[in-house]
Amino acid sequence: MLIMSPSIAIENAAQSPQNMDDWLSDFRKQIKTNWKPDKNIDGNLNTVIEFYVTKDGKIEAPKIKQSSGNSRYDNYAKDVLISSQPYTKLPQKEEKVLISFTFKFNDYNQIDENTVYKDWWKDFQHQVQANWHPTKTSSTKKAYKTTVSFFISDKGEVEHCKITKSSGSSGFDKYAVKTLMSGQPYKPMPKTVSEKVPIKFTFTFNPDNTPDVHNYFDEAIIGQIERRWRPKINKDENERNEISLKIIVSKGGFVESCEVVKSSGDLYNDELAVKAVYKASPFKRVEDEYLDYGKNVTSGIVTLRR
Repeated sequence: MLIMSPSIAIENAAQSPQNMDDWLSDFRKQIKTNWKPDKNIDGNLNTVIEFYVTKDGKIEAPKIKQSSGNSRYDNYAKDVLISSQPYTKLPQKEEKVLISFTFKFNDYNQIDENTVYKDWWKDFQHQVQANWHPTKTSSTKKAYKTTVSFFISDKGEVEHCKITKSSGSSGFDKYAVKTLMSGQPYKPMPKTVSEKVPIKFTFTFNPDNTPDVHNYFDEAIIGQIERRWRPKINKDENERNEISLKIIVSKGGFVESCEVVKSSGDLYNDELAVKAVYKASPFKRVEDEYLDYGKNVTSGIVTLRR
């Protein structure tokens, strides 16, 4: 994202920070619609441009205050600044405002939870979390974090998915990618995005804490199913039966499908678990906020332990 340098010099008068913040927010959005840098440019590039903004939103006397070291990138940032005018009119009576603005190549060319697409991000995060249910085993003693970069097509499909920061565990990394892929199709990007931009998402797991999965399948529903699941008792009394199921529920709370995604290790117990899901149905009505994008159902991974 574009990061404003700490200082804004205002000519002739002081300016209300609140009003100027609003203007800068509109300014950033307007530049973003025209921001299409060459993807072949390498490096973590930062260019600082100093310029005046007139009362009617026009740019005057733009100059490179601090080069990125790449003249091609510097000139591109300057061209976008000029071609995106006129901007919103200034929120004060003074004629001009002097601004120093930093264009950060890597930060601006990705979408994550800090971008302006809050509504899209909320829907996307819910859909991912509905399928994210890593399980804790006796051998799990450390926290894991995997960052994945990818694109979303016009149809909401994941494209060019790659791990940009590994957790150090190939199994956890693969599960993160599998979770991402299993949740598609997602809601397409807002039409205000003029081209595909990479999206960054981080999957985390801490064995000392229950994963924060905010979805329809809460503790009440899981308990409702577990009370109807009567698996065979393990020979080792200290070992619990555990199974993970992908469940799809209609808006009215009725189970439409249920499949095993991680077996308990015993086919008979697996069958009993699936039957328990249907016996426990119907569940509570599915609120609109929990519905999968474009569908009248909600889906998620539920892990049962007995």
